[in-house]
Order: sequence, then structure tokens, then C-alpha cells
Amino acid sequence: MHPSSTFAATVEHLDRTDTVALTTPSASGKDVRTLIWAVTVEGVPYVRSGYGPAGRWYARALRTRRGAFHPRGRRLEVGFEPVSDPDLDEAIDRAYFAKYGDQWPTRSMTTEPARSSTLRVVPPPDVEP
Repeated sequence: MHPSSTFAATVEHLDRTDTVALTTPSASGKDVRTLIWAVTVEGVPYVRSGYGPAGRWYARALRTRRGAFHPRGRRLEVGFEPVSDPDLDEAIDRAYFAKYGDQWPTRSMTTEPARSSTLRVVPPPDVEP
């Protein structure tokens, strides 16, 4: 599968799936699996840690800038970029409410400390989009 079509499949998976399986590499290189929420804004996927910067998966993703999502037995490699844009944060907040509804987990994902752990999901660092 061409890298751009693989990333398109990743975006579609993150947009359509409520809870996604993410693996991030530990310091020893072993993949660690975590279930998280993801949203898209104008076709671009974003993730946040419910624990903010203290979240373990977030720390691994930030350190390595790599991870993979796992829909239906597939492995979709991705990269991560930190986001620091108040206007974009507002749009991401709205996307969380639109996808997950107005419930306490959504409210926690749209306030600090989760908000400061926003990552843009991008193609893996060694793959052109």
C-alpha cells in the first residue's frame, strides 16, 4: 500500500473509531499499548492524554515522535508533532465534544492538563505524506 493511502486509512480510522489502540515505543524498544480517544479537525487527526504531559504514552510519543494505531489487526505507523495554538485548541475541543458528547471524560479532555498534551498525528518521520 502506498504511504499516502496508508496515512489516509489512519486518518479515516481515527475519525470513525471511538476508542483507538495506540502503541508507543518504550525506552527498551518494546511497544506499549494504550487505548485513547482521537479526533480530526479539517481532516487532520489529533490526540491528547487524559493525564496531560504526565501521561506515559504521551511522554513516549513526545520523546520518540513515533507510534502506531492498530485497526483490525493492521499496524498503521504514525509520527507526532506537539501543538501549541490556542485557536486550534478551541477547534480540537469542539471536535471532542462533537464526537464524544458532553460527558465528564470529554470535559476532562478539553481542559488542563489534557489540553496541553495535544499532538498532531502525522505520517511517520521517514515516510513522505
